[in-house]
Amino acid sequence: MDAKHKVIKVAVEKHYAAIKDANEWLTELRKRCGHPIIEIVGYEWAPGHVDPNVKVCGVCGEKIHDPLQNIHIQDSDQSI
Repeated sequence: MDAKHKVIKVAVEKHYAAIKDANEWLTELRKRCGHPIIEIVGYEWAPGHVDPNVKVCGVCGEKIHDPLQNIHIQDSDQSI
């Protein structure tokens, strides 16, 4: 590997380490947040995939999981 690409590789690894540290720091902050403000927003979890009406903390930005959101009620009169 030539000198130019060694420098690029070191810079990339440094920035990936900074991203990892920032994610760990953000995770810790989100654990300490009591989520006092809940906002209902459109949440894009992947390009072109938007879930409407998702609860997100207005302070730390964490998506608040709502266990009732994904429950599908089945009619008990259905025959098997």
